Amino acid sequence: MVQPADPQELVLTGEPNVPQSQFDPNAVAFLNRYPAPNANASNGFNWINSNNRGNTDNTQLYRWDHNFGSKYVFFLRYIGMTQSLGGIGCDIFGICDDFPSTSTDWTWKGQNVIAKVSAQLSPRLLNDFQFGYSNNALSYVTSSSADPTLSSRAGFTYTELFPETSGSFPSLNQGTTLDGFAPLGHGAPFRNRTDNFQWKDDLAYAFGKHNLKFGGFMRFNRKKEPANGGTNDTAGQFSFNTFSDLLLGNFATYSEEETLNPVYDRERDYALYAQDTYKVSQHLTLDLGLRYQILAQIFSATVPRFQTIMGILSRASASRGSHKR
Repeated sequence: MVQPADPQELVLTGEPNVPQSQFDPNAVAFLNRYPAPNANASNGFNWINSNNRGNTDNTQLYRWDHNFGSKYVFFLRYIGMTQSLGGIGCDIFGICDDFPSTSTDWTWKGQNVIAKVSAQLSPRLLNDFQFGYSNNALSYVTSSSADPTLSSRAGFTYTELFPETSGSFPSLNQGTTLDGFAPLGHGAPFRNRTDNFQWKDDLAYAFGKHNLKFGGFMRFNRKKEPANGGTNDTAGQFSFNTFSDLLLGNFATYSEEETLNPVYDRERDYALYAQDTYKVSQHLTLDLGLRYQILAQIFSATVPRFQTIMGILSRASASRGSHKR
């Protein structure tokens, strides 16, 4: 195969023509995912990026305040936000390309709810109890405007190292452009989600020149996310050095992630505190406080904590042993 003539290209030397009968089917599958030229090559570029894409935002805010008699006040607030980007390429992160035939749809959704009860227990004593919940969810899927065949593994004949997981086609030369070929890739699907729960209670008491405050706080966090943090490599990654190597199927490297290995993280946070606002005089006020807080280690919900700790100690012991003389 002879590369097409282009007045802007340099003449390639030292790279033999490859008969069509020797084309590797996996190379053909890759080439089929490159779109046809859509611009005049006289400007040095024969393909211009996909059309401008808009985003959709939806924000909602609701609030309710209610007095129960003269001593109790209830407050409730909800905030919801949704943002979506349709038909994107490498606009966000992960394995990708900028060709519309294999684009993705990105959606982010976040919610926040706060409920608070204030109780005037006496003229000098006030209690505030508050519960809060928030979450955010990220979704990265094959675009509804993409070509479902080109976004899949259609045309590839090689056998994956591990059982198929994502169903997307493998990526090619991620992070580099070689022989005029931009990277190819489709990292969908990818999802993660975080949920936060928190409880807080404050008791305030005023007498004389003192305004005392005592309280406690608890926060529970849980998160589900692939272990690698931000991409889907289970479809495999190829690289090649020359165009003829690509056509013959002589790829330079191939790697494949066995599984996204979703991690179910958990986190705990506890605090106790006391504060005294002491008005010493008309011109001097002292704020005195004491806080005790525990920021617990993040742990897995699916792996027993004892097993996790023993694994850390085992690796630490092995590391120390490797430095003995």
